[in-house]
Amino acid sequence: MTDTRKPPGGRPAGWADKDDVWRAVWTYCTSLFRVDEDSSGDPFADYIGSGTFVRHEGFPCLLTAAHVWNAMKKYRGVGFVTDVDVILLKVPIEAMTAVYVSKPRSVEWGPDFALIRLSEVNVQRLNLRKAFYDLRRDRSAALGPGGGRLCVLVGATAEGSRMTPDEAFLKNRQLASSTPRVTHHGRFSYVQVSWGAHPDAPTTWGGLSGAGLWVVDPERNNPRLAGVAFCERRSTKKRPGFIRCHQLPDIEKRLSPGFKRSPKPEAK
Repeated sequence: MTDTRKPPGGRPAGWADKDDVWRAVWTYCTSLFRVDEDSSGDPFADYIGSGTFVRHEGFPCLLTAAHVWNAMKKYRGVGFVTDVDVILLKVPIEAMTAVYVSKPRSVEWGPDFALIRLSEVNVQRLNLRKAFYDLRRDRSAALGPGGGRLCVLVGATAEGSRMTPDEAFLKNRQLASSTPRVTHHGRFSYVQVSWGAHPDAPTTWGGLSGAGLWVVDPERNNPRLAGVAFCERRSTKKRPGFIRCHQLPDIEKRLSPGFKRSPKPEAK
């Protein structure tokens, strides 16, 4: 089952505190498990990361981090979390097809994202509880200035979650920032979402890899997908920690039919 509660009490800047924001984003989000059998033939499921349900050129897909997909594809199947208190929806790995998987050159800068096509049969089961975000939607001003918009990340952290052979209690968290930092490295642009010194922040956000980065206007409740999380830098006494995300335009460029991989490294 899944814990979807927000941090209690007064919520300082940096934490999204509206249930409407949560629900608007959560409908596209999922937590991912790799499922298989152990040496004794008993089934198991290991929590591995996060993802976003999207449509690319009309086809249903999963958008996640490349290192998350690479960790799942070696197993018999993938388990999707679709809602609170719902058992995993298990999909055999052969029912999933890699459309594009980047080749990370470093943990810190990637590139680290993957688009995986899902079979229509399994999509029918997902449609009962989840929605697929159309990548053709206009995001021209998704990361533009002003407007009181928030950059939001939603997903379950391994810290705070409990796993047993029979069930999983996931600690879902919602992190938001109205002042994300945009950085550049090589041919890529990144968004860094910091959590500062919030007392409810976990010591590590492991488990959010592959989660979608959303830009949300709390008043209009219209989330727009803006990127994919893939790397965490932990807090120190001298600097706040942050989660680094690829920007969606960089990902879409590499999904276009005319894009050709460069023989040179895309990031140094």
